[in-house]
Parts: sequence; structure tokens; C-alpha cells
Amino acid sequence: MDTPFTAAQWQPSKLLEEWDTSPSDSTVEAYIQCLNAQTTNIAAHPYDPNCWLDRAMTLVKLRYPELAVGDAHKAVMLCENLLTATEERPWFKFGYRTGFLMAETDDENEGEDTHERSRQRDLYTSLQERARTLIHENLDYSPTYKRGRVILQQYPWLHERHMMRSDDLIDGINRDLAEAARTVNTNPCCVVKRYAFGHGVGARDGEDLLGIFATRDISKGENILFDKSKVWHGIDIFASPAWDTHVFFTLKARVSNNAWTTPHSETINSLFSFFNHSCESNVEWQTRPDLRSMTMSATRDISAGEQLFPVFPEDGFVLENGLVDPHD
Repeated sequence: MDTPFTAAQWQPSKLLEEWDTSPSDSTVEAYIQCLNAQTTNIAAHPYDPNCWLDRAMTLVKLRYPELAVGDAHKAVMLCENLLTATEERPWFKFGYRTGFLMAETDDENEGEDTHERSRQRDLYTSLQERARTLIHENLDYSPTYKRGRVILQQYPWLHERHMMRSDDLIDGINRDLAEAARTVNTNPCCVVKRYAFGHGVGARDGEDLLGIFATRDISKGENILFDKSKVWHGIDIFASPAWDTHVFFTLKARVSNNAWTTPHSETINSLFSFFNHSCESNVEWQTRPDLRSMTMSATRDISAGEQLFPVFPEDGFVLENGLVDPHD
């Protein structure tokens, strides 16, 4: 959100109602400048709840309630952590921009320090309540709250590289495909290619429409690859811009579009999601009991150069023993 954009590029998630007054271009430009500056400030002081609440209020003005709620929630979490820490360790006081706590050992200033700790506690208690109020006032306008899902929203601060599939990405996918084939003791047999359905079909004249193609003849029943969903551990949602709220919304949209589900789980397998669907499939997929792993194999002899197509069942999901009806 530190990338400048113009009022003409502004596309709010919450559209103006008939009774709303449309802000002038100069007003929108001022909000955008605030957004950029506040994002830079968050990068410098990620554990200061004031920074998150300031940006949340700007996002409300820019009519991005789903992102405002996310920032306000982070402010609430930080305030709660700070208040809890000082309750458990009353001899500590807040450090600069609350990135740390400091132990106070000077008995001569004990009265002043106690007063200062009380003042800071009141300040962060008030800030936490303001953040909760913002959440309450905007949650109903969030796309996830109203519709039970994330709507697609191309935020204007996204870089062009976020909306295309680079050559480095293609190379990385092909390395993963080769490794996934070796996992099931199979020589690599497929690669991802651009223009899956020819030029002119899909984004950027078809360049970003990917498909998986056989690089050699594949026999019926032969395993093609083993694909296991990845799990992220230990992410910092405050200090790393890679986990900003709009990134989670983008990830959720991608997961909703590419995941396979059971009545009790939702899983995205990174390689499986690059296979295009066809009712005349030549590949089948079977999940493992851990509901994270799957094996893909050929349902007929496949010639080199053919695109590989699984079928996505509409009324069930595939386990090792075959198609399962979720209603059973």
C-alpha cells in the first residue's frame, strides 16, 4: 500500500450509495498520500497499534472496509498483548513505539513511573476500544461477512508483476513437477507451458493461461506425480508486508478458486491447481488420509505433447478407495 496511485485508478470495495457524496479527486489523492505514508510508518514501527489504527481509519475513508477491519484487528491484538504484559509484569514499562518492554529498577522515580505506566495503560485501553468500534461499524460491509466469501478485488496499489506469471515462476513450477515425479519413483514426464489453449485465449493474449503437458509417452496407470500441500509456520503478520490483510484476501480468493474440499477440510495443492479440467480426462487423482497429499496417475495411454486433464467431481471427492459422496 506504499505504492502511489491516482484517483482515476481508485476502485473501492464498498461502492457509493445513492445518499453518499462522491469525494473529489483532490480529496481522494489526499487519502492516498496518507495511505502511502501510513504504510511506510507501519514498516518502520510494526508493533505500534497507533500505526495500524491510523491506517484503518484512512482505509475506511477510501471505502475498503475489509482491509480497515483487518488493520483495526491488528491494533486490538497489539493493545491486548501490551496490556496483558504489563499486568503480568507491573514493574515493566513500554519501550519506544512499543516494540519492547523495559524493566524499571530506579526506586527513586517509582512514583513517577507508576503514574506513567497508568497513563500508558489508559491510552492503550482507549485505543483498543476505538479499534473495536471501527471493526463493529465496518464488519457488516466486509465482503466476507455479507457473502460468506471473498470477492475478487484488484487493489490499485498492486504491482504489474502481481498480475502476471513470470518466467521465473514457470521455471520454479517445472522444477517442482520434476521433483514430485521422482517422489513416486517416476521419471519426470510433464511440464507447465503457456498458451494452454492457444494464443488469444485467456489473460495477456493467453500467455498467462497455463497447462500441464506430457513431455514423453505415459502408460495407463503410471503415476505422474505426488503433490503435498504446504503449511506455513511462524509468520509475523505485523512486521512482514508479505502478510498484509490484502494479501490474505488475495490468497483466500486463490484458495477458493483452486482448492479441493471434503465435508471437513479445504486443501490447496500447488501443482494440482495448474492442471486444467476436462470432462474427457486422461488423469485421475487420489487423496491420502492426511487430506494434504495426493497422487495423480494416467487413466489411459498418453502421448508426448498431450495436455494432462483431470476431472473435478462435482458431487464428491476422491480418496484412495475412489469417489466418495459427501452426503453419506
